[in-house]
Amino acid sequence: MSLTKGKVAIAAMSFVFVFIYSILSPAFGAHYRFGVFPGSDPSKIEKAMGYLADCMNRVGDDDISIVVTRDYGELLSRMLEGSLDFAFINTVNYIELKNKMLGVKYMVTLMKRTDAKNIAEGYYYSYIVSLKNRGFSSVQDLKDGSFAFVDRSSSSGYVYPRYMLGKMGIVPDDFFKKVYYLSRHDRVVKALLAGSVDGGAISDGMYCKAVEMYGDIFSVLAVSDPIPLDLIVASEKVPATKVEEYVKALLRLSSNSDFRIEMEELFGWYVEGFCVLDDSVYDKAREVLDFEG
Repeated sequence: MSLTKGKVAIAAMSFVFVFIYSILSPAFGAHYRFGVFPGSDPSKIEKAMGYLADCMNRVGDDDISIVVTRDYGELLSRMLEGSLDFAFINTVNYIELKNKMLGVKYMVTLMKRTDAKNIAEGYYYSYIVSLKNRGFSSVQDLKDGSFAFVDRSSSSGYVYPRYMLGKMGIVPDDFFKKVYYLSRHDRVVKALLAGSVDGGAISDGMYCKAVEMYGDIFSVLAVSDPIPLDLIVASEKVPATKVEEYVKALLRLSSNSDFRIEMEELFGWYVEGFCVLDDSVYDKAREVLDFEG
């Protein structure tokens, strides 16, 4: 073979390799960005979600990196603009995202075991709480006091407690003397402990963690309807076949995984793994989200 023919052969082989790689690269060895909201400690949630990324990375040898956003709003907007490929989001974000991104793919819902029921389920609750030493026995007792929500896009920290208050005929800005939005559940607890607010809205997991840390010093004034737990979604850019493989991998995740250990430490949740819920379970959430009371 002449030198010229050899160069032509090498060039042809290179072209074939590049062509095949260009076809296969979206399906194998892809790089994806997985967005999460910190909830309490950004470094801890990044570590916990890193274990999920490792689990998913083993599907097709992908490279999935964790991106911790500032708040729920940024998480939603980055999914919509396409700078995130996956997201660990709450129920409210999921409904809003699905309304705006028709191709978003539901994957799995977190499943945890509760002390009260001792069963694993894909739901949690919002609590309206105060300190016992303040002497409040009902939400009505908080009138003209100060109140803390988490974030306007937080299911258990705003949307569901707002719905509960609305059903009681309470408009927060009129009923309370001052309303705060503190961005994280643990900050609501800290504000209660500091005496900065009279009442606040937090998740049941944060309540259990607070009781574990500070003792039985909280009064639960109201409890929400069941809220579907946080879930994982994929953007419309991720191939459906790959999403199916990720779902299988996540459903196989052991209750003894490092992810469960980190989530229990972070939120006080005994995570059992993931489950797949029918979309109809989000109908109540849609009603709550649409509530204008």
